[in-house]
Amino acid sequence: MLLIKPRPPFMITSSFGLYEQHRLAALRALELLDTPAQQEFDALTQLAARVLDTPIAAVSLIDEHRQWFKSRVGLDACETSRDLAFCSHTILEAEPMVVPDARLDPRFSQHRSVVGEPGIRFYAGVPIRTVDGHAVGTLCVVDTRPRELSAAQLQTLCDFAALVRREILQHQAAVASRRSVDATSHALEESEARFRSVFECAPVGVALVSTTGYWLSVNRKLCEMLGYSAAELSRLRFQDISYQEHLPADVVALQQLIAGEREQYSTEKRYVRRDGSLVWANLTVGARRRADGVPAYLIAIVEHIDARKAAETALQQLHQSLEQRVIARTAELQHSNGLIRESEAKLRLVLENAYDAYVGIDDAGLIIDWNRQAELTFGWSRGEVLGRSMHETIIPERLRTTYCADMARFLATGRAQAMSQRLQLTAVRRDGREFPIELCMREMRHNGRRMLTAFLHDISERMQHEEALRASRATLQTVADNVPAFISYFDSDLRYRFANAAYRGLLGVEPATLIGRHPLEVFGAAEYEKARPYLERALAGETMCFQVEAPFRGESRYWQFTYVPDRRGQNVVGVHGMAVDVTENMRREIAREVEARRDVLTGLPNRRALFEQLPSAIERADADGRGLALLFIDLDGFKPVNDRLGHQAGDQLLRDVAERLLKAAPSDATVVRLGGDEFTIVAAGLAHGAEDAERIADALLAELRRPFALGDDWAAISGSVGLVIHHPGSGSTADGMLGSADAAMYEAKRAGKDRFRVQRPSGWRAEHGCVEAQVESL
Repeated sequence: MLLIKPRPPFMITSSFGLYEQHRLAALRALELLDTPAQQEFDALTQLAARVLDTPIAAVSLIDEHRQWFKSRVGLDACETSRDLAFCSHTILEAEPMVVPDARLDPRFSQHRSVVGEPGIRFYAGVPIRTVDGHAVGTLCVVDTRPRELSAAQLQTLCDFAALVRREILQHQAAVASRRSVDATSHALEESEARFRSVFECAPVGVALVSTTGYWLSVNRKLCEMLGYSAAELSRLRFQDISYQEHLPADVVALQQLIAGEREQYSTEKRYVRRDGSLVWANLTVGARRRADGVPAYLIAIVEHIDARKAAETALQQLHQSLEQRVIARTAELQHSNGLIRESEAKLRLVLENAYDAYVGIDDAGLIIDWNRQAELTFGWSRGEVLGRSMHETIIPERLRTTYCADMARFLATGRAQAMSQRLQLTAVRRDGREFPIELCMREMRHNGRRMLTAFLHDISERMQHEEALRASRATLQTVADNVPAFISYFDSDLRYRFANAAYRGLLGVEPATLIGRHPLEVFGAAEYEKARPYLERALAGETMCFQVEAPFRGESRYWQFTYVPDRRGQNVVGVHGMAVDVTENMRREIAREVEARRDVLTGLPNRRALFEQLPSAIERADADGRGLALLFIDLDGFKPVNDRLGHQAGDQLLRDVAERLLKAAPSDATVVRLGGDEFTIVAAGLAHGAEDAERIADALLAELRRPFALGDDWAAISGSVGLVIHHPGSGSTADGMLGSADAAMYEAKRAGKDRFRVQRPSGWRAEHGCVEAQVESL
């Protein structure tokens, strides 16, 4: 074994120039580095290689540390180090750079691509400049034999470079255009934010509504007024929460607005809040129209006027009180016909304008009074019904026997179950149609005779609304029960108040048995503790979304939980909860992460995996006190096989090499494909340091010497191996080890290939007492 002397530099490193920072800024502004291949660049590269009859051509971009190929022909690597790149010199030149024979040029005579694969002898490159004159890269052609370019050929190369520059300038213009669009989008977003701030802080309810009635966007004030969350309103139309009595007029005015017959309209109406209560509001609606005049959406301003309406109701009650006092005073003032007639006129005025149907009945059950609303409700005129019996006029035939019996009992005893109560009954119109009514009856005495007063109100619309509400709730229950997720509601004490059918289907627990129970009782302390902080924050007013891993039916599953606070005014009274099984999504994400660290061709870990794992391997070696070896393998003779048999055979050869490296390496070693025909092996736990590492290197070389069967043909290759050993506590770094192994591999190539060389890792510290000879395999 012989000592390896330090190697001379492979080439004279090019100067970066005075305006490097401006050039790099121009390069980054192009946004071309590390982008996928583009047909327009590849076509120019292939054409340049064919026209100038060179095996290699490339469009390269030069950044601080590397030369990256946007397009390449005849090259496996996608990038090289900048300080070893021919093109680093070309971008500093005003004219094309031509190297007829690299072996005779002191800048490149020791370049590893000149003395090793692919054996570069000839190079010609033209700098590619931006609009501002910065040279960001080159178009170059390369050959493995010395040659000269004629003036016509050099001009052809310059012409191709001009076409490449035109493509880059077009890309630069597209990038500038996109940035302008992004700036415009940012301005629009700021405008939208200002609008949203005004929208949310408005002291009245504000909403954007579709022309079909759906709530598109609502502010916080409107949600507080109606008792719904914004998400709940987005699934409803304004017709769904409007009190039915006011809806027809509202719809007619809306249709006129949409048709362009009016600019806006205002009305007073009642909305049905989420809890079923009614709220009065003053509604003003306008339209935002497109250029063709068709409304894009509606703008609604909703002002809460319950207080005003309460005052009006109090005034109505006062009026009713006054009317009752008028009736009472009527009995006291019977001696005065004039006063009686005046009182009767007032009473008639009240009754004729009453909202309810009014019917007066004498002690024989005959109708003696019938107001205007009764005519509208039942279809009989006042003149037609006076003197008719009540049961023949408004009572359905199937119910008349019961009615007559009740009336007879009342006349005989003076007592009736329905007296002074509000009852829901069925009545009949003149045309025979039955409908529900609300009835309130009172007994009165007039001139010593008993009489009844009845106020009847048609509640058909109310019953329809209640039925619709029940149907809606049933629909929501059905939807919740059929969603493949746990849906629940907790009160402020974190007790279940609702649970959907998923608890039965997925957990085998009846939802009804959960009501009133605490999640701690249902899931146990361990699982509850995972969710408890999020439930507490939801009760504090935060909307929470998080994922947990929990066992389910004998396997580990991932669940995504969402907790939404239920606000009532300023208070949070409960929490809406939903849990969805996202296991498959998580498994696909984990698989994608694993795939990103795997070489597609060979299935081995890739360069990214190496740079993630090597620092950890060094730390473990320092901890357990045993050696760590890094072997850098470059295949000898791979390119001729690839050129002779084609890329498909070359790919198969690389897969076979990977299998042999796995076979020869220790079972706990990591075999990595860096790219092209370069591989590395990380072998840990070396009890005997260099002796163990050299034994592994010998085994690898022996495997690579055996011929490879490629279809009907055979290929004979070998390998050059660079070996570096990390001793615990020596202070080696991952970058230092990889650089030293790379250097040792090139020493092995220069020594004749099919062998290995050993070097100390870069950063090795002698003060640790580690003595590692640099050896050469004989």
